[in-house]
Amino acid sequence: MARPERVTASLTVMSLIFKPAHIGEVLISGFIRARIILLKKQDNTEGSTVFTFKTSDDYYILGLWLADGYWRTSSIGLTSVTDDLIERFKEFLINNFPERTIKHGKYCVYINMRALVRIFMKFKSGDLVIPKKFIPAYFAGRIDGDGHVDRKHRSGIRIAYGDEFDARRDESLLLAYQENSVSVYRYKTARTWVIYLRKNFLQAILPKLSLYSWKLLPRRD
Repeated sequence: MARPERVTASLTVMSLIFKPAHIGEVLISGFIRARIILLKKQDNTEGSTVFTFKTSDDYYILGLWLADGYWRTSSIGLTSVTDDLIERFKEFLINNFPERTIKHGKYCVYINMRALVRIFMKFKSGDLVIPKKFIPAYFAGRIDGDGHVDRKHRSGIRIAYGDEFDARRDESLLLAYQENSVSVYRYKTARTWVIYLRKNFLQAILPKLSLYSWKLLPRRD
């Protein structure tokens, strides 16, 4: 009868041996989860609060950046020969990331921040979703970056694009904002797509665009 008792005791010991292993697995799993959460927080913030587009000025900057944006693996900013636009983008960076160092080139301003690069780059591909109330601010940025304002002739306002995908996305936004609002033309020689704002639509949206656009400021000469 002694042997069965020893076998039972061995089984008991084995069960005790496996319990710490199970607890260890739980501890390791918990550590991994905590580590993943920590990494996600670091990845999202990188020393700053997570940025979201929530104001007209933010969407103006988005339009301006999609037109004249500067980016590298770890830095993002604006390239422009217009000092006023450089200063405006700089103001956006200072207001949202005051703890960061703003850097300058001859015709550019930028910030080193991988998380912000990823946020902006998401708007370079895929669907472009912008709340209707921010459409004028967004296109004011586009106009200031790649637009042309003709004050002497009837061509009005047009925006140039380097590829069809980008032009068609903005066309969709404007047509959703108002039917029959724009026309799109392709210039093969220049390899350019151009959006023209139709006259009736331009007259209706011009006061809203003028609230944000540098190119639509009253001329001083």
